[in-house]
Amino acid sequence: MELERWSKVHTLVFTVFSVSAAIEAYIYSIAYIATNWFSVPRYLIALLSVWPPLWLLLGGALMGPISDVVGRRRSLYLSLLMYIVGSMGLILSANYVILLTSIAVLMLAVGGEYNTVMISAHEYFPSRLGVGLFT
Repeated sequence: MELERWSKVHTLVFTVFSVSAAIEAYIYSIAYIATNWFSVPRYLIALLSVWPPLWLLLGGALMGPISDVVGRRRSLYLSLLMYIVGSMGLILSANYVILLTSIAVLMLAVGGEYNTVMISAHEYFPSRLGVGLFT
């Protein structure tokens, strides 16, 4: 695998990982964008600043062991299901409580997907292509 050259498969995988990272960055910023959707109490503005990183951290910490137990494919399916549930909650959110809950579910999914994407990147790309941890 170390002698493998860059191929169309690498380009496709890199593109999918890049789009995934862009979607995750958008989800991360939704809490700040949503402050203009409806009236959020001023004391919750500070909470919205720490809410996404908190749930991202918890998602990474929880989904890693879950991925070890049920496997990466099922863990990825679980995170995709969490994306659907969180997105539907976000669409249907009528107040900031539902908004915060939806963002929490979405960020848990993002934290879980980061584990899968990072491990897969190290497996799909040889380290001599500059993707390895110690290149």
